[in-house]
Amino acid sequence: MTSNSINNTGSAITIGNIGLTGNTISSEDTNGNILFSPDGTGVVAGAASKLIATGTGSGSEVDVAIPTTFKYLIIKLTNYVNSTSAGHLNFRISSDGGSSFVTTGYISNRHYNTWTSSTLANTGGEQTFMPAIYWGSATQAGSAEIYFNHGAASIDNGFFGFSSQGTEFAYVSGCHYLSSLLTNALRFYPENGSITSLTYNIYGLES
Repeated sequence: MTSNSINNTGSAITIGNIGLTGNTISSEDTNGNILFSPDGTGVVAGAASKLIATGTGSGSEVDVAIPTTFKYLIIKLTNYVNSTSAGHLNFRISSDGGSSFVTTGYISNRHYNTWTSSTLANTGGEQTFMPAIYWGSATQAGSAEIYFNHGAASIDNGFFGFSSQGTEFAYVSGCHYLSSLLTNALRFYPENGSITSLTYNIYGLES
């Protein structure tokens, strides 16, 4: 096939060594690369993420269903207010659409700062949750951004994130090491008190 040939065979179009079939762009030559080369200051642009869940919640827990088609999730939490102080916000994963939530197999650590101190807390051993927002407040809204490795059947659910609320700022990281689970729902719940308000936006990334 020459580089300037064009073939149209029903639902497929081939231009040079590039084929277009349905939603798939493919190289037609053996081990061929596909190169995108914008002119001048142009860039190759595309959707970096897709909003897959959004909403608000309150009470003892907030459950969110998520699709399993994305390898990675970005979890953005805002406007978290707790009914009391020290109401850390945690979350758990589910592999049965939220019928039940896993309470074993979590490992995490957090590094948090206040105006006067800095503390590294390595929880060690197995925990019953993953931390989301460290330190709740009844007067100041907290927020967090968590990067979540959306585990497939052979991949652990790893995460890294950061949160802030008032004078508290924390980094959190960890994983759920029971790798046979495919997460399709999340439950956010406070360690103490109840959720007065919480807004969530969850984005999916293919790769």
